[in-house]
Amino acid sequence: DEGLTEYAALAFLNQFSPKLAAERIMRRALRAKLSEDYREKGESSWQPVEKFPDWQSYSDLVYSRAAIMLWELRTVWGEKKVNSVLGQYVNAHRF
Repeated sequence: DEGLTEYAALAFLNQFSPKLAAERIMRRALRAKLSEDYREKGESSWQPVEKFPDWQSYSDLVYSRAAIMLWELRTVWGEKKVNSVLGQYVNAHRF
């Protein structure tokens, strides 16, 4: 899952450079907010890849929205709980 991969990258970066992580999180959050504009154009994260008009819209809808949602959950639930839930998800959908 692309959003899970981006979330993991944010968490990793946050361990080694919180400042860089904060900048990337802020950029992803801003890009994720564009989902309303994409929705008005009829685009959705559920559509096939070939239906996206460009890679930026794909990145905004697929990577940014999911990663920021997971990051916000981390803020509310804590890193340990989010990682536990994600571990369960990965184990359940491994193959």
